[in-house]
Amino acid sequence: MDKVSHISTIYMNDQHTLYAKELVERMPEGIDVVYFASSGSEANLMGTHFARIHTGNYNIVTLKNGYHGHGGS
Repeated sequence: MDKVSHISTIYMNDQHTLYAKELVERMPEGIDVVYFASSGSEANLMGTHFARIHTGNYNIVTLKNGYHGHGGS
């Protein structure tokens, strides 16, 4: 927080790259890509799309009355 007061993909800076690199170094082998999203809704939508592409399955289980954003699927 001393270097970055606002994290957003709108305002890219070197800290995004440094954070992504450090994050990948801490992940299990084979997880080497980082995607930044501007909201939880966008992250949920992106995760859903990636899961569908990877598995070929299109059914999604969610919690009743849970908020998952307004993104289309």
